[in-house]
Amino acid sequence: MEDIERGRYRLKQERLNLVMAKGGQALATSDENGVCPFFEAFLDNGSGLHGAAVADRIVRLSPAMFCVYAQIASVYASMASKGELAMLSEQGINAATERKVSSGLNPDGTDLCPFAKLAQRMNSPSQLFSALELMLAKAN
Repeated sequence: MEDIERGRYRLKQERLNLVMAKGGQALATSDENGVCPFFEAFLDNGSGLHGAAVADRIVRLSPAMFCVYAQIASVYASMASKGELAMLSEQGINAATERKVSSGLNPDGTDLCPFAKLAQRMNSPSQLFSALELMLAKAN
């Protein structure tokens, strides 16, 4: 079983929100919502994520940009927006989803989520990574 299929299976069977796998091994898993578990997995694994597979419940702009930054090989999302899927594909990342949506709205559907707003203001994935690292450091 390939890493992306293994991640997809675990995402569904274990009701996780995030699975990162490489070489048949899970690098990170989380049942937490939001972009923070995604970001923490990148901090913990660094360049070890190059070529890994990511299965996530929802892929929006920030996680998609992190995947580009970390040079992820493939992404599966239970739900993803059309723009993020296109961006991943344009960057050579295999991307698949069960459900396409039009945008990354916040949980109550009234506005873009704060991380999507932050990501829209960034010129590159590395700039987003640095901005989020600074923002989370200030919060702690």
